[in-house]
Amino acid sequence: GEIRTNARVKEVIIKRSEAKGVVVEQNGKASSIEASAIVSNLPMPKVFEIVPESYFPEELRQRIKNIFPMPGLLGTFKLKELLEPESPKSEFVLDGLPGVQLRGGAPALAWEQTSPIDPSRVLKGNGHIIQTWIGLSPTDPDELRNEEVVNRCCEAKLSFFRKQYPRFDDILEWYIMVAAENLYGISPTPGLIGDRRPGVKHPLVKNLYFTGDTVTQWDVGSNGTAHGAIICASAVASKDYLRMLPPYMR
Repeated sequence: GEIRTNARVKEVIIKRSEAKGVVVEQNGKASSIEASAIVSNLPMPKVFEIVPESYFPEELRQRIKNIFPMPGLLGTFKLKELLEPESPKSEFVLDGLPGVQLRGGAPALAWEQTSPIDPSRVLKGNGHIIQTWIGLSPTDPDELRNEEVVNRCCEAKLSFFRKQYPRFDDILEWYIMVAAENLYGISPTPGLIGDRRPGVKHPLVKNLYFTGDTVTQWDVGSNGTAHGAIICASAVASKDYLRMLPPYMR
């Protein structure tokens, strides 16, 4: 096979309801690439940028348009010691961050000690890396672009860690907090769970497939992306790669 870098797909070439290739732009020049199968890893709300809406059934178009990402505040902390030494590889989720009330209630806070899982995350010296996130609303209201809300959430997170772990300031070396528009590709809502998400195979266009965490499967983020990729690979190859997974994920 051939790998092309810095080549942006501008359009999927469709002839007689069959995907035949893609038009790519590379170094300011457009060219066509023929292929027997096309797999798009764009988040589904962006797929109309390369495949016109007219190729999708109306019900599926509406489902795709109703997908919205989950934004949030990401935090990376460098600590001298683990916060939870007895559970070094666990993820901790707080369903309501104390001190903050948003339109939907108190936002969720999660943190995990990632360096015990992957020591290479500590680039220099000793210590540990802790990843955190706070989920926010992307629309109605747009909390991610509300500076007062963002600052309040950041301060509340620090206050929680200081109260939960009295030595937090003593072991803290540095931290970075970032507002992320796409914490996850999809915000799991009742109408967009499991097979209510768009399928990995286009229902009308032959040889056109989709993958990522916005297609049919139950998770989000890297887990959802991996699960979606396995389901997509099964469809492309006409093989059951889901047998590699535990029964509850098939």
